Amino acid sequence: MSSEPQIAPVPRVLSALLWAGGFLAAGLVIVVLPFLHAPAAQRDLLLGYNLKFMLWLVIVLTQFVVWGLATPGLLALIFDKVAWRPSPGSHLGSAAHGLDRHLACYRTPRRRARRLEPVGSGMGREIGACAAVFLVFVLGGVVFAVLEGPGAPFVPYYEVQIGLASTIGALVALLAGVALWLTNDQVRAIARPAGDYTTDDIEVFLALRADLQACLYALGIILSGAVVGAAAQRSATLASLNHDAFGLDGVLLYGTYFTIVLAVAYLPVHATLLVVGKVIRDGMMPPMPVSTVAGTVNPDWEAWVTRYGSLGDLLELGVGANASLQAGVLILSPLLGSVISFLFAAQQAPVAK
Repeated sequence: MSSEPQIAPVPRVLSALLWAGGFLAAGLVIVVLPFLHAPAAQRDLLLGYNLKFMLWLVIVLTQFVVWGLATPGLLALIFDKVAWRPSPGSHLGSAAHGLDRHLACYRTPRRRARRLEPVGSGMGREIGACAAVFLVFVLGGVVFAVLEGPGAPFVPYYEVQIGLASTIGALVALLAGVALWLTNDQVRAIARPAGDYTTDDIEVFLALRADLQACLYALGIILSGAVVGAAAQRSATLASLNHDAFGLDGVLLYGTYFTIVLAVAYLPVHATLLVVGKVIRDGMMPPMPVSTVAGTVNPDWEAWVTRYGSLGDLLELGVGANASLQAGVLILSPLLGSVISFLFAAQQAPVAK
């Protein structure tokens, strides 16, 4: 009997909606429910439909939905890249097996092409250390937002609500980071002595590149959402009775911080991808023939150059302007979000007077 998990009976779209609905319900409990038991002044922000407060609330709840949509796909990536599983006879093993079956709808055959060593090897310790450092830096941004936020909370149990919501977002971002570093380890595992590569290696390489891009998208959206949420929180605070909110420079600092965290997490992985891709391309190429024969261009050299360029294009080694711009925007998205919030707030400032 095959050990591969069977395809889950839940369709992918329905599964995504269930995850998003579950996270949205958690957001309603964490953020909205306390207002129903809050003092009248705070409860009126919710029941009175204060525009800036409602905008902050919508942004926060949207973040929960985004986290819910991202979580199952990231878990499927991690499950496919780690061979270790809990003992089937344990409660944890049963839960892991059920989750594994449910996540089958997020898998593609190419993602099963390579599995990593079980967690607990040197690779596992290295990725665990990276994950711990990444979580510390992300939670550091969360602590900054909580401590530098409104001095007299405009929402009940402010530190608990914002801290808990931000921690959930940080854990989802951690899933993306772990999937990123697991994929990086798989990319490095492809590299072998030159000349020992096949089209299967190209297929695996392209699948891993797609996984890395998916992780970058997830990290960019999650961290950008945190910055936009902080800007909306500041706007809602200024519209309430408490005006002790962090300034626009705090929003810019928040965006710059998360941009640096995202760049430090992704750029080394991207560099590894390019290096291994060049090794694959060079390993599949025969020795370069001479460029001219008897004073004329050697047709074999022209064919070699054409194949060399085609392999580079296939592996996306000569990154074009469009791809570079796309990756740059994703990496800079937290900073761009803070700059847009800054410009919007600066434009609205004279009206407030």
